[in-house]
Parts: sequence; C-alpha cells; structure tokens
Amino acid sequence: MNLTNHFLVAMPSMKDPFFKRSVIYVCEHNENGAMGIMINAPIDITVGGMLKQVEVEPELPQDQDSLNQPVHNGGPVAENRGFILHQPKDKYQSSIDMTEALSMTTSKDILEVLGTADEPDRYLVALGYSAGKRDSLKTNLQRTLGSPWKPTLRLSLPLQCKSVGTVQ
Repeated sequence: MNLTNHFLVAMPSMKDPFFKRSVIYVCEHNENGAMGIMINAPIDITVGGMLKQVEVEPELPQDQDSLNQPVHNGGPVAENRGFILHQPKDKYQSSIDMTEALSMTTSKDILEVLGTADEPDRYLVALGYSAGKRDSLKTNLQRTLGSPWKPTLRLSLPLQCKSVGTVQ
C-alpha cells in the first residue's frame, strides 16, 4: 500500500517519546522508504522569530497573525532544514505539488512572502522531517504507529492540531 498523501496517527501504545501522539503527513512513500512531516508538534518559535533568525525580512509585512503562528518540529532528520506545507498559490523555486490542494516548498523564496499579502492562504512551517526505510514503516504500522488515514486535503482550516484528538 502506498501511503503518499496519507496521515499516520500514532497509537496510544507508541513508546517512542518523540513520536508519541504524533500525526505525520506522508509526503512520499516508495520502494526506498517514506518521508513525512509531523504536523502537530509546535516548537517555541514563531514564524516571525524564525524569519529573523534566518535574516529574512518580508517586504511590507501585513499579517501579524500569520507571523505569530508556531513553527513545528517536522521530525528528527535534518532539523535545521525548513519545509513549508501550503495551499498552492505561486510557483516557488523548490515546490512540489503533493495534491491539487497541497504543495510543499523548501526554497527561501517562499519565506520572503510570509506575512505579506502574497503569502499562501494556509501554510505550516516545519523544521526537519521524519523518514523511514520501506520495511520499517510497514513494521511500525503493524506495531504502534497506527492506521493510515487519508482525508480530503483541502486545508480549509489552519493546518495545526494540538493533539491527536483534534484531527478530524
């Protein structure tokens, strides 16, 4: 079963403290393994704070609420690398359309529009990602990671959830 564009929801029996109560959006799943972004692990930095750290200052910032949303811990791999899940709006240097309603961008050019009128309508910024070899994902699904779940990805609500119970 290909789990691309599915969510993996950790079961209560998950013992690994890093992934306990996690919800992971699977960006890619193929014969080499899987790559996903944890979407319910906010960290103690806002989008605006992260932009200051990487020395990106949006031209004409207009949306303070957008800049105040938390950055998320996407997973334990490449924790200093940013991934932005967002509604497709413009093409950025390094964007991949995951579905017709969801894109992922890793290039700096998207950071320059966050907080401005040109930002995507809905987005989530994550640092790092989660990855596993093909067989490890299957084993984790059988043991404790839980069942795959494929909702309609419309991002009609902010792409944030505080706990597994809020994902609907």
